[in-house]
Amino acid sequence: MKDNLLLNICLVAVMPAICEELFFRGFILTSFKHNNKSYKGAIIASGILFGMMHMDFIRIIPTSILGMSFAYAVCKTNSIGVSMFMHFINNGFAVVVSHISSKMFDNIEMTKVTYLQFNQLLVFIALSIIFISIAVFLFKENRTLNENNIIE
Repeated sequence: MKDNLLLNICLVAVMPAICEELFFRGFILTSFKHNNKSYKGAIIASGILFGMMHMDFIRIIPTSILGMSFAYAVCKTNSIGVSMFMHFINNGFAVVVSHISSKMFDNIEMTKVTYLQFNQLLVFIALSIIFISIAVFLFKENRTLNENNIIE
């Protein structure tokens, strides 16, 4: 399974993007929004639950923040498809980077820690660029909508 990139993308990127987003953004976020009438509280609560569900104490904060960014995107666009796409990109990129780096470093002796740190650094840099770009796009889109409402 380690070498089967397509299978790994399906299992690690496609399935979680659909199933986790339907549960956390489709059910949890929507329930919190209806009960609290607060987008901020719903975004924070669903993000924290998302981080906790992944059961990795070391990464609970960054995973929660990632969940909050997915929830924010859903609230801003009113489309769960956006968070599914973001989730797929996040997980898919990690799978592809892991696959490529495992091929690159097959003949090089590296400790597991160094290998993981290299993978994590690549994923962190790429995801930072992707999510900052998405945030800038959403901010500009929201600003344009607000300016159009003022003109009318």
